[in-house]
Amino acid sequence: MIVDYSRCTLNMMASILKNFGGKGIHPTLDELDSLCGTPYDHVILMVFDGLGQSFVEKYEKELNLPAGTGNIPLFTVFPPTTAAAMTSLYTGDSPREHGYMGWSMWFDELEDKYINVLPGTENPSNRAYYGSPRDIYDILPLDSFMAKLRRADPDLPLYFISPRAFRESRYNGAACGPAKSVHYKKFKDMIRAAASSVRKNKQGRSYTMVYHMEPDKFIHPEGVETNHLRDFMGNLGEQLRKLIRRIEGTNTLLLVTADHGMIGMENYYIMKKGEELYSLLKRPPFPEARTLFFHVKEGEKERFRERFIELLGKDFLLMEAADFLSGGWLGPEIPGLKVNERLAKLAGDFVAVARGHRGIKVEAEGSKGSMPLFKGHHAGMTPEELEVPVLFYSAR
Repeated sequence: MIVDYSRCTLNMMASILKNFGGKGIHPTLDELDSLCGTPYDHVILMVFDGLGQSFVEKYEKELNLPAGTGNIPLFTVFPPTTAAAMTSLYTGDSPREHGYMGWSMWFDELEDKYINVLPGTENPSNRAYYGSPRDIYDILPLDSFMAKLRRADPDLPLYFISPRAFRESRYNGAACGPAKSVHYKKFKDMIRAAASSVRKNKQGRSYTMVYHMEPDKFIHPEGVETNHLRDFMGNLGEQLRKLIRRIEGTNTLLLVTADHGMIGMENYYIMKKGEELYSLLKRPPFPEARTLFFHVKEGEKERFRERFIELLGKDFLLMEAADFLSGGWLGPEIPGLKVNERLAKLAGDFVAVARGHRGIKVEAEGSKGSMPLFKGHHAGMTPEELEVPVLFYSAR
């Protein structure tokens, strides 16, 4: 299963841009265009990390959303992981354009380092990378969606609401662009900040982007069957009802979506130094446990293919990197779209995408004891990971 890029979160972002008088390269979403037939003065986009469509369907009763709340199920982008999908929501660009492929990425410009791109730390040490000799956000610059909105309407108030823990995040600073950055500690504070962004501009217009780390934060360690998820969905519904009461009558469109969904994990293949599969590689694979790029040693491609299929062919789709890059996985082919020049270098020789409930982890050099393995994960090609909701409420 791959993404339908005519019905994905990129199209939602294009419709938001259109509502404020802008025009992007990606086509808009018909359902949102119909809602925005008469433009809204305010749009609030709330993103809950890991809130897949499957969870919304399973916990519909707990959500208990107000009458008039609709849902437009969409695809996220590929890979369905925070680094790729949130970057698309923060920019309105596809992964083909922005080049953020996953959590840990290889940078040959940085002495062959692996950098965890969201926190800006080195992998596997997790030490902060301070941008010497070059900053990763200069190598992979972001044209933020906020900047696109500001170009469409220079006077539009813009707000970026994110957890207090992100105050010093260089990635979030790049994603925020010209928006006013607001940080919160508790869920209820996030809701108050979102309502306030509208009410302080009641006589004008505004766009507000809101990010929340859950349920991804607790599903990773606890799995998709955790009781924590039921409680979270009940609280989510309650907080959204409070927000809707506060913005009623303000000509606001409220959109609630996710960067990706999540799936339960059965087990992992641990790739260890010294084994044959690892010995065929130039460098460890990246960027995620369920989507991996493999750089194979000269003359060893066929042996790698044979060995990988023998070991993991049931659980992963293995394809030539060139076929992956030309196959529409990372975004549509649109006239005028600029493909990120790093992609071919990143993808290497082969790309493997999980189609079941397994992941691949590389044993870190010098590691001792057991490796922490997530019980819930994402970045593969299953519907649970790729399908997200767009809950909408028209507070005319």
